Amino acid sequence: MKTPGAYLDIPADDYHATPAASASVLRKLRGKTPAHLRKALDTTVKPTWEMILGTLIHHRILEPSKPFPLLAVTPATITVPEDYKPSKKSGPFPGDLVKWDWHFGFCKRWGKDMEDAGLIVVDQSDVDEIDMATERVMAVPEARELLEGAQTEVSLFWETTCGFPCKARLDILPQLPMLGDLKTCRDASQSGFQRDAWDSGYHVQAAWYLDGWSAVGDREITGFKFIAYEREIGLVKVHLVSFDVIQAGREEYQGLLEIYMRCVRSGEWPGYRAESCLWELPKWRKETNEG
Repeated sequence: MKTPGAYLDIPADDYHATPAASASVLRKLRGKTPAHLRKALDTTVKPTWEMILGTLIHHRILEPSKPFPLLAVTPATITVPEDYKPSKKSGPFPGDLVKWDWHFGFCKRWGKDMEDAGLIVVDQSDVDEIDMATERVMAVPEARELLEGAQTEVSLFWETTCGFPCKARLDILPQLPMLGDLKTCRDASQSGFQRDAWDSGYHVQAAWYLDGWSAVGDREITGFKFIAYEREIGLVKVHLVSFDVIQAGREEYQGLLEIYMRCVRSGEWPGYRAESCLWELPKWRKETNEG
């Protein structure tokens, strides 16, 4: 465990490798058993393309002064290699200039060569989306106010009153008395984002980050905002988290943290209880019957 404090220069891989309770771990416990969490912690999940693109958008917006990951942009056209054996009489044939198509084996081979060289393979449309996301977010005054002059990717390390290690990695530490987080989402509207955010446990994250900052931060922070970027059409909405939502997140994470600490200390990660449970009519069906 690192010495409690706020750190600006810790690489993401080093942060994630530090054993400690975190909001992402506790959120995996929501509605699940400790056995589910243990399985998730022991499983290496290959990032989806959606996750990779979201990370690239985060990097461009939150860390514009740092070197951007090396990209290999798929070309519009490619020359068919000499060793290509056409499967159809109509071609394409070696030496032909053809439109890029991932169905071709030589296009797939190009992509693998780029990945083996440490590059992230993207289409031009992905590059355009990254640029658009940056422009759209910075065009919103309230989002720009959070980001301009802010410290980003700030790592926090602290301990509970009983000495259990905890950590958090802040997206945005603004000059304002506020914490911030950037989320790519399918719906940035007030009702859509806040419904999905509750289901995803973002209120738990917000409370965890605020309490972590209170433990080791060097100035007063009074609130939390999410910058929601709706990818499909490039819309942005900023959501200020209310005190009631923060308090609900705090109460929830405290219960989850107790379970997590007990499992870590005992080495036991129980699953479902042995006794049977009652299958009842769902709430919506009861309301329909009553009506």
